Amino acid sequence: MTNSPTNLPAAAETFLADVAERAGSRPVAAARAPGRVNLIGEHIDYCGGIVMPIAIPQSCYAAVAPDSAAGEHVTLTTTFTDETVTVDPSAQIAPGHAAPVGSWASYIIGVMRGFQDRTSLAPLAGMRVHVHSDVPLGAGLSSSAALEVATAFALQSLLGTQLDPIDIAKLCQRAEHDFAGVPCGLMDQAASAMCRPGQALMLDCATDHVQWAPVMPDASLVVVHSGVSHSLAAGAYAERRAACESAAAAIDCEHLAHASIESLAALPDHKVPFARHVITEQQRVLAAQAALHAGDADAFGRLMSASHASLRDDYKVSCEEVDALVDAMSAVEGCFGARMTGGGFGGCVIALAEHDAADAVRTAADGCKDQCPNMRHIPVEASAGAEVIA
Repeated sequence: MTNSPTNLPAAAETFLADVAERAGSRPVAAARAPGRVNLIGEHIDYCGGIVMPIAIPQSCYAAVAPDSAAGEHVTLTTTFTDETVTVDPSAQIAPGHAAPVGSWASYIIGVMRGFQDRTSLAPLAGMRVHVHSDVPLGAGLSSSAALEVATAFALQSLLGTQLDPIDIAKLCQRAEHDFAGVPCGLMDQAASAMCRPGQALMLDCATDHVQWAPVMPDASLVVVHSGVSHSLAAGAYAERRAACESAAAAIDCEHLAHASIESLAALPDHKVPFARHVITEQQRVLAAQAALHAGDADAFGRLMSASHASLRDDYKVSCEEVDALVDAMSAVEGCFGARMTGGGFGGCVIALAEHDAADAVRTAADGCKDQCPNMRHIPVEASAGAEVIA
C-alpha cells in the first residue's frame, strides 16, 4: 500500500505542469517523497539500532509520462542536469546499466531493477521518468533516499504492485547499495516512505518494528547547512560500517547496537571508539524517546549535545565547520542542544531551542560565516512521508 494524495502544494502542481510541457502530455503517475532530518541515533541503523528521524517539507518529485521520442525505451531526465539517460526496460538491468554506478540516474535505474525483480517493466516502454528535487544536495538531508522513494512510489502507481512502505524502503536501500555504491542503513529510505506529520519515527532497524514519538510542540527545530557538501560514496562511510561489523563479530554480537558497554573490553584499542559511539548512541536514543514522551526539552537537548561529542570524538565524522556551528548555536541562552545530523563529513546541524530563542540561534549560526561562507538556513518541521500525487 502507498500513502494517498493530499492537497498538493504549489511545488507539486508546478512540477506536474513542467512534466506535461517537457513530455507533451500529463503524467500517468507521479509521486512526492521528502528528505529527512535525524533527531538522534546517527550511524546506528546499519548496526541494528533504533533511529529517530522526521521527514522535512523539502521533497523530490518523480513523474512518469508518455514520451513519443522514447520509442521502446524509457528516458530519464531531471531538472538539475541537461543529461538524458535511455534505458531498455526489456533488458535485464544490472549495476552500470545505462549509467555509471553512483551517478544521478543510477539511483532511478536501481529502483527500476527492484521492480523488475517483481514484475514486468513493459508499461515503462515509451515513457519518460522525470525528477525534480528541492532537497539540498550534499547536506546530509537524504536527497538520495528522497529520489529513490519518489521514483518507487511513482513506478508502483504505474506498475500496479502492492508493496508496503517498509518494503519500498528496503527496495530503495538495495538500489543504493548495488547501483550507487553506498552501503547505507535503512533509516533514510524508511523515513522518506513512512514518516508522519508532527511525529518522529522510531524505527528498530534490527526488527523493522515501528513506534512514534511526538515532536515537542513547545520547542523549535533549527537546521543550518554548513555549506560543506559530503559524499558518502567516497569511502569513509563504508569504512565505518565495515569497522562496526568487524567489532560486532569480535564480540560475537549480531547487532553492535545491542552490545553492552562492558563488551568494549574485549576489543582491540583501535576498534573501541567506533563501537563505543554505536553502543552509547543507542542508549541516548532510548533516553531521547522517554524525553519526547515526557516533553522534557532540557533532557533531549543534553542528549543531542552528547551525541555530537560522540560523533566528533569517537566516530570522527564531523568537521571544523560543523563543530563551529554546533558550538555557536549551543551557546545561545534558550538552546537546549545541537548536533550534526546525517552521515557527516559536512552537511547540516540541528538544534532544539525555545521558540523565543530560535531567531537568536540562527543569528549565532550567521556569526560563523567567516568559517562557513556557504552556510544557509533550512526551515524544517516534522512532515508527511511519501505520497502518490498523480
